[in-house]
Amino acid sequence: MTWNICKVKNIDDELHTYNGQDIAAGATYTIADSERIAWTSNADLLADVANEKAEVWDSVGAVSGLSAQIDWLKGQDCHPEDSDGANLARLKITKTGWGLQCHAIQLETSKLSSVYSKDADGDDYGFASLKFYNASDEELTEQSAIDSGCVRTDLLWEPDYDIEMIGGELWQQTAPTGNVYMWFFHEYSGHEFCSGGMNAKFIPAPGCKKMDGRAPKLLPYNATYHTGRMVFRCRHSIGAQHKLMLVLEFFKA
Repeated sequence: MTWNICKVKNIDDELHTYNGQDIAAGATYTIADSERIAWTSNADLLADVANEKAEVWDSVGAVSGLSAQIDWLKGQDCHPEDSDGANLARLKITKTGWGLQCHAIQLETSKLSSVYSKDADGDDYGFASLKFYNASDEELTEQSAIDSGCVRTDLLWEPDYDIEMIGGELWQQTAPTGNVYMWFFHEYSGHEFCSGGMNAKFIPAPGCKKMDGRAPKLLPYNATYHTGRMVFRCRHSIGAQHKLMLVLEFFKA
């Protein structure tokens, strides 16, 4: 990825050295992308910028204002540019040390113990569970009662660490014979990532529906208040069994 072009100019009357790079009086140095993190945390450089001994430049000239110079140096509140100074689009970058994870969860509506979400050793992650309800919103815990009365299946998913939710995919191998309306929401805030009651009958089968949040939403983990819990809700005909797979995309430490 190409970041915004960032230069440092020595506006003092003597040589200054930052991160092992000498910059003579009046000279300008263009920071390489691979060096950017080290330069943003260089205390000598930040002090010299504040004391007007050095300036941060973009591709055209000096950036105006101390805070704007620091922001430009850190790559914040700016558009990345190519070598001609033209703006480039870039993907959202998460926190330092965080990375992308795709987490798959397979389930079947109206069916006990149908969740499959395991690590590479075959051990259950323990993040996902199913609950079943009748038309009076009473929870059903026996398969016989589920077969004769379940009209709502809830998948509860709650990892035991902070995440930044991005989006994901909903897969089905075959289309349901009846309506299966679906919602995906954050339980604590009520924020809906998928609202309106998307009907699985209109999703190609085999195929998937993709959701891309464009930018991540932080969901902190809290064992008491369950601030990171997500709910995937399906409303369907009595006892209807339909297989689905969620693939959730998020950043984690």
